Amino acid sequence: MPRVSKSTWTPLHLGTLHPLLPEPAEWVKVRGVMDSGAVVHAIGKKHLPTGTQIRQTEMSRQGGYYSAANGSRVYNEGVARLQGQVAGGHTVGLDWQVAKVEKPLISTHLLSQAGNTVTYTGTGGYIENDSTKDRIPFTKENGSYVLDIWVKRSGMSTPKHSPPPQKKEIEIKNRFAALAASPF
Repeated sequence: MPRVSKSTWTPLHLGTLHPLLPEPAEWVKVRGVMDSGAVVHAIGKKHLPTGTQIRQTEMSRQGGYYSAANGSRVYNEGVARLQGQVAGGHTVGLDWQVAKVEKPLISTHLLSQAGNTVTYTGTGGYIENDSTKDRIPFTKENGSYVLDIWVKRSGMSTPKHSPPPQKKEIEIKNRFAALAASPF
């Protein structure tokens, strides 16, 4: 992943298409719920693959929090970077704000602010980069729109069916990047 300045954030980028999904023994599925009300991508510790590094941020060190839909406080516990593959073979990466949430939340607000269009249909939808027109599909299950990301388990070797090097990227700018600005 390219190095970015403190004012930009590249949590979602597309790689070249690859027909094979990761092997289950080496990869774990993280199911993110597409959420138009979320201001950040959020994930609970219980949803992170074992061994995922959580980096403290200024917000987490100072006891910063988000307001949930019911008005309760959801405290920031740091940031975790996850990279993996989605169905269709795209390589993706997301920086998640770690917090006590019931399900991993993917902020469609952030995706849209960064030059992407998120389209919902009766059976799913897609994230389309406004410049390149590349798309990442997602599905609808039990009334929720979800994106499954297969993340490599910590400490595993590169699988024999790994995707080729990334050729395309979608840059996403995040107005909350200053809160998570320290490098890994």
